[in-house]
Parts: sequence; structure tokens; C-alpha cells
Amino acid sequence: MNPDGPRSLDPKPTPPPRADFNPDRHRARTDRDLLLGGFGLLLVVGGALVAFFLGGGPALVAVGILVGAGILVGLLYLLINALERLAQ
Repeated sequence: MNPDGPRSLDPKPTPPPRADFNPDRHRARTDRDLLLGGFGLLLVVGGALVAFFLGGGPALVAVGILVGAGILVGLLYLLINALERLAQ
């Protein structure tokens, strides 16, 4: 038994939030990182599966289509981001 009372399960208490933390900026960065990571995962895994089951030619076509779709999604993201900044 600790003379100061029962021990906490957490050995290090959490520090207070930083004064320069901006939740909106954190949300925007997290959304962007998740979008890029998900697209990268889809590109790699999807391309590998198409190459495995159908061969190299169809895999190149599939990767090209995924890259084109990613470009369209990226342009849409930039448009929405620009409109959001314009609204502020």
C-alpha cells in the first residue's frame, strides 16, 4: 500500500492541452491524411489483386482508372476547400 493512498492505473497523468492547439486545423489535417491513406491503400491493394487474378495488362488499366478517379476526387476536395475558405 502506498502511504499517499491508492496508486493510479495511469503512471503518467495526461498533460493539459497546448495553448496553440486548433481543433479545426487538426480535423482538416486528419481528414486529408485519411483520404490520402485510403486512396493509397486502394491503389496498391486493388492493383495487386487485379494483377494477381487478371494479369499485368488489366492491372495497368485498373491502376490508371484508379489514378484518374483519385485526380477527380482531389480536384473536388480542392474545390470544396476553396469554397470553405471563401465562405469564411
